[in-house]
Amino acid sequence: MNQLKKLFEDTLFVAYTLFNSTKYAEVILKKWNLFCKDIVQDKSKIGNSLHNSLSFQRLMKWVSSKDIEGVTAFEVVANIEEYRVELLSLLAPDIQDEFKIDVSSSLNPSLPSIEDESYIEQSSADFMYHLRETISQNKFTYNNEMETMVYQLSDKFNTLTVLSSHFDEDIKLQSQAEINRWSDLVSSALNSMDDFTADCLDIVTYLWTQNAKSEKESIHFNYEQVLEMCEMGREKNGKIYYRVEDRLKVMKRLAALASIFIYVNDKNEIVVVNDDIDETRLKYKKQKIRRLFSMDEIILAKDARTDELLGIESCNIAPGSFLSKYLFGSQKLTALLSKKALEYNSYTHRYHKRLTRYLSWQWRIRQTYNNLYRPFKIGDEKGLLKVMGINIESYRPVRIREMFEKVLDDLARDNVIKGWDYSPSVDEEQFESHSWFRDYWLNLSVTISPPDELVHMQRELIGAQQRVEPLLEMEVLEEPVKQKKETSSVTVDYISYFKEKVLEYKESQNTSLREIAKETEVSYSCLSRLCNGKTQRLSEENRTKLDKWLERQRVIEMI
Repeated sequence: MNQLKKLFEDTLFVAYTLFNSTKYAEVILKKWNLFCKDIVQDKSKIGNSLHNSLSFQRLMKWVSSKDIEGVTAFEVVANIEEYRVELLSLLAPDIQDEFKIDVSSSLNPSLPSIEDESYIEQSSADFMYHLRETISQNKFTYNNEMETMVYQLSDKFNTLTVLSSHFDEDIKLQSQAEINRWSDLVSSALNSMDDFTADCLDIVTYLWTQNAKSEKESIHFNYEQVLEMCEMGREKNGKIYYRVEDRLKVMKRLAALASIFIYVNDKNEIVVVNDDIDETRLKYKKQKIRRLFSMDEIILAKDARTDELLGIESCNIAPGSFLSKYLFGSQKLTALLSKKALEYNSYTHRYHKRLTRYLSWQWRIRQTYNNLYRPFKIGDEKGLLKVMGINIESYRPVRIREMFEKVLDDLARDNVIKGWDYSPSVDEEQFESHSWFRDYWLNLSVTISPPDELVHMQRELIGAQQRVEPLLEMEVLEEPVKQKKETSSVTVDYISYFKEKVLEYKESQNTSLREIAKETEVSYSCLSRLCNGKTQRLSEENRTKLDKWLERQRVIEMI
């Protein structure tokens, strides 16, 4: 019976993760819980329970077969997106018969289709915007200690972005000669960080999100896809062609993207080894290094006469593990970017590009919080001139005002924005003062209105991406499941919370920390320091593991 109960627990754990954000979750999970409760109380009811469920039994068989293959329920849950399509295909017919519910669409919800070809979907996560901004304005500077170009992003994690030509296992090349050529190519591309490189980043991530079925899946990418989406074709004798210099620009910028690495500081987690023996005590910080993109099947373009490496013609590409979480799964946030951002010339219209990207990011955030029409500062430290990369020391004040207003007028003409106006209205008399620029104009704000169709489509996107609160309390329970405490962002709160939960479980189950370490997949030394009050921080990875473990305990309580 214990073995059967364990299988029920594992199956409910998988089912909860699969269904918890769907509108049908309560109906399906309620019956499955009642069925499990019946069988746990009386095994003889397996065939004649009032709540008998063929769909649940089919899922049980699948979970059991995976366990035989060596894939645990924990591993299935951790990679649920990889199994989602398989599970839907398996369960949909039984669920249709049993509940009269078509789950195939709701379990893998797609975002509303963007019928207007004026927009593409892009990630609106802070990290992604700041990465684009760093690339477009080439904010990288040389770091003597690391001996390479770096930039600290201003996202909430202060992520360190590093440019490097070094080879690692994520770039799958076949020979040392290929590795050497790759290193030479990327080294020459490190200065190719500009607005057009940001375009390439947007296009690669857009095409990947449209075509990849899981966060680890690669797509085949060819440089001509960039030329097509940026509408860089020229017409001659009734035929569309691409200039050689434009082809080379794309190839080189794909190599530039391949040179970006992300150094994740993991909240400065401190590791202490041999803490009880002063003579051999070692204290160090953890840091993970992740490539922005993983590539293989790379086809490099070389000059036919000189063998000079020109760039990447095509490759199979997928975002690295750090980037993928912003493009796929629970942390994905989607905004709509006007295609004009890609079509504007990367040199003559670079200010147009940058402002269009910024507005896309800001409108997504503001629409979520119902302050869509709040004015934007012009000359603030985070104002629009800073966003556009206009250096107020490089131009005459009159020229800066002219450029700024012309960009906004152009965006309105191209329907990137609906309109704009100063807020409050401009007092023309103020411009008669010699200090009008710094004392008056730089302190103004502007209201920039998004097009009506963008507001409508983005409202649908936001609605589709709103997460349903996890279904932790079910009618089948005689007593409500304990909700997870609200914890503040202060480190000590989540440390105290996890410590309390681990010690509670240790006492109630009469088990050891080593057994809990196996269950949670968090190292024994980390749990020991947590429970003994010797750690002030947990890595994001360990917090996620503990969260999943606690969620599993809630599911177990349901039966």
